[in-house]
Amino acid sequence: MLSNFFWVVTLCLGTTFVHTLCTVAILVWLDSASFVHWTTRNAFTRGMLLAGLVLGMSLVAYLQAMLWALFYLTAGALPSLEDAIYFSLVTFTTLGYGDITLDPQWRVAGAFQAANGIILFGWTTA
Repeated sequence: MLSNFFWVVTLCLGTTFVHTLCTVAILVWLDSASFVHWTTRNAFTRGMLLAGLVLGMSLVAYLQAMLWALFYLTAGALPSLEDAIYFSLVTFTTLGYGDITLDPQWRVAGAFQAANGIILFGWTTA
């Protein structure tokens, strides 16, 4: 249990670090002259920039869920990459279908991932 906790905390820190880097990169870009140039052009360009930001942060969320999926796969918590990716995405988004579940020794990891996901989605929304 203690070694699982170490890896779960490490994953939470890792996904938070990834999110921090992406947030800082976006904030730097939003403050740049290039961004100001593109936002003053027309409504379509502004809309495309906003769509790009949403797509970018969605890709960051997928990357973070993939980190968890790789953990589940390498730890032997789930039998296949497909199951690990599916479970991770469902858990990270807190959707939680429940059709794939973890063995009792890994349930705490799933709960931590759900908490990690909702915090990072809230961060993105804010």
